Order: sequence, then C-alpha cells, then structure tokens
Amino acid sequence: FLKHFVFVVIALIIIFFISLQKREIIKAYLPYFFIISLLLLLLVPLIGIEVKGAKRWLDIPLLPRFQPIEILKPFFIVMTASVLSLENYRNIYLKYFFSFLIIVPIIILLITQPDIGQTLLIIVIWFSLIFVSGINLIFFFSFFGLVSIVLSYIILFVPKFDYIQKSLETVDKSFFVRLRDKFKLEVRVAYPFYNDTNWR
Repeated sequence: FLKHFVFVVIALIIIFFISLQKREIIKAYLPYFFIISLLLLLLVPLIGIEVKGAKRWLDIPLLPRFQPIEILKPFFIVMTASVLSLENYRNIYLKYFFSFLIIVPIIILLITQPDIGQTLLIIVIWFSLIFVSGINLIFFFSFFGLVSIVLSYIILFVPKFDYIQKSLETVDKSFFVRLRDKFKLEVRVAYPFYNDTNWR
C-alpha cells in the first residue's frame, strides 16, 4: 500500500506541475519527452526484466521498477492529437499517415515483449483519436477490419503468443464447468431423487 501511495503522490505532483505550464511550453517539449519515453521502451528488449517469459519492465538503479509503456502512453496520446491537428497540412490522410508512423514502432516493440494487452490498448487509443478527427467511416472500418484480422492471426498462429491461447482455453473450460455445475444443480432441484454420481 505504501509503495502505491508514494507513486500516487509523485504522479499528482507531476500533474500539478504540468498543469501550471503554458501550452506553448508543453508543445515545445512534447516531442523530446515522447522520444525519451520511446527510447525507454526500446531498452526493454535489451536490458528489461523478464517475468513469466515476458520482458515488460525496466529496473534502473535509483529508480523503482517500471513499465516504459505507462510513461509513453500519455505522450503518445498528446503527440498523435497534435499531429492530427497540424495546420500546416491540409490533407487529413497525410496526417493519418504521420500518426500511423508514430504508432508502428510502439506496436512492434510491444509485440516483441510480448504484451498483447498494451498493444490492443494503444491501437484502440489510436483508432479513437482518428475517429473523432472526422475520418471517412468506410475507410475507418475497412482499416479497422484489416488490423483486427492481422492481430487475430498473430494471437492464434504466432508461437510467441501461446500464453494467450492457453488463457482462453482455461477461461473456456472454467466457463463450461460452471455451466455444467449450474445445470446439475437445477436438475437436483427439479428431480430430488436423481442420482448423478456417475456424471463427470
């Protein structure tokens, strides 16, 4: 509890400090913070801590163990929103392409960890940002379908993500076991003299 409380206090101090800054200052330093956090994510495959077969954490001296993606996410959101709102480029699809270039290295690094949960979260955030920007719905859902197919293939057929398949199988088995037990209970209530000792 104390560890999480300290992190919450530090986070609140950082939020308060950033809220006091002028918008121009934040926009000026945003690319640098984004690059630094992306470099931290790049260090994960090299010097990251492996836990249960996945490298997602950095353990840097004098700092608590942390996930670089948690630092990168807010900068990714603001950076993508800034790109989509650029006034220098009139072509909205060019802005989508620039924002796509931002997300690609992040997705690749997350998949190599592997961390499919954060990968899906980053993709959903990106799709949400381009959706509210006024994208053509046909283009949006076509691209969304393509990304869904690619991710489904990765999860189901790439050996590195076997742990997800095993988790899904475990969830399915537990669901059917609960369903079977519920059915047996209802049978007992309806037919008190029913013998289910041989029911497996």
